[in-house]
Amino acid sequence: MPHLPLASFRPPLWGLRPSWGLSRPQALCTQPEPHGSPVSRRNREAKQKRLREKQAALEAGLAEKSKVRDTCSAH
Repeated sequence: MPHLPLASFRPPLWGLRPSWGLSRPQALCTQPEPHGSPVSRRNREAKQKRLREKQAALEAGLAEKSKVRDTCSAH
């Protein structure tokens, strides 16, 4: 639960302050450089996909252990 506010808190900062992102391009994953942007974006998407799949597997395992299957089908 604590990582949800962080996720919703970060993107608006990047969108509202382009000058801050331009002054520190190495700190950001979404750099405007053609050789860095697609690779980092692909890596980030793959990482998020893996995390989502891992979480789904964990939830499925927990649901099977506690024999509560309607929570799994609700997702």
